[in-house]
Amino acid sequence: MVETISPEFALVRTPEKLYQQLEAAEQVPLRIRHSENALAAPPDVRSRVAPSATPPRAAAKKPAKVRRSVETTLWFSDAEAHAAFSKLLLDAKCVVPTDSHALTVSYPRKAEPLVKECLKELNEQFAVAVEDIEK
Repeated sequence: MVETISPEFALVRTPEKLYQQLEAAEQVPLRIRHSENALAAPPDVRSRVAPSATPPRAAAKKPAKVRRSVETTLWFSDAEAHAAFSKLLLDAKCVVPTDSHALTVSYPRKAEPLVKECLKELNEQFAVAVEDIEK
């Protein structure tokens, strides 16, 4: 009566017997009359054989490459400590931007280990306390 052709599809060879069995089991059968040339789809049922048209996709966004660099700046409260720290950096061959007017030293992350060593050496001459101003 029913021939299974895949886990999702079955062919009905004797629709009258199947219709009677579904009615006897108190299930609601739906009878579809097919034409000689093509199969008819049940009303309000999506076809599982042919997928529905795909919805139009939004236009692809243009890629934008963004590069980021993180830099640390030390602000000195004393010109003498700034000058001593700048000299220690130059002696350690660590070339980073220093500003003697603003009393600042800016350095990238890759120079941080060398800057920390120079801060330890500066701590021998001055009482150095580093305070983070951003959290």
